[in-house]
Amino acid sequence: MNLLLLQPGRLGDILICLPIAKYYSDKGYQVYWPVLEQYSNTFNNIDYVTPIKLDGDVFDVMSKCYSLSDEYEKVIDLSLGFPDSKVNKHHNDLEFASNFVEAKYKLAGVSLDERWSLSYNRNSEKEDTLFDSIVSEEGYTLVHDEASCGRLCSIEDTNVIRVAPIDGFNIFDWYKVAINANKIYCVDSSFCNFIESISDFKDKEKYYIPAKPIGDWGKTTLKNNWNII
Repeated sequence: MNLLLLQPGRLGDILICLPIAKYYSDKGYQVYWPVLEQYSNTFNNIDYVTPIKLDGDVFDVMSKCYSLSDEYEKVIDLSLGFPDSKVNKHHNDLEFASNFVEAKYKLAGVSLDERWSLSYNRNSEKEDTLFDSIVSEEGYTLVHDEASCGRLCSIEDTNVIRVAPIDGFNIFDWYKVAINANKIYCVDSSFCNFIESISDFKDKEKYYIPAKPIGDWGKTTLKNNWNII
């Protein structure tokens, strides 16, 4: 059985929705996932999805996604908030769901509990290479203070490493840097969703900085012992 999962970006949404793909893969579906080129390397560590790389941007990608739909036995559309999304009737609908994360899982027909079952293949060699290239001393604070809309805050400390895209690496390759940090600060974006997804970080000292104004709908779902700033 072939399944087309429509969530072409952005990175945080992809991380949130990967457990949905795994859920259906475990049920015997071959999962295909159209994804914008800039996010496609995320799938280098995922063995239960076949990515379909798309050019363009978030403003024109949905027409390309929908053009593929007739080729698949099952289509799950999770593209809330994308221009021209066919499920936007549920966007910002607090009667349908408490926030966008719950809405995606409802649309997929998957329990929200699966959100915390992210599965990926670690690449220890890449983790070591990234760690050795950016960590010069112990006792550092790891900070992710930029979202797709720009820098949302400024965290200063005596020894700060900032999460940023680095050619040749993807978000999963930051695991070793993150697990060895003294503490972690994250705005509501992709890295926050990565840290939230991995049980190893449950007891790590970490701080969540919500985007303002964002409202309840736009806040991600957190349960793993974050300090809210």
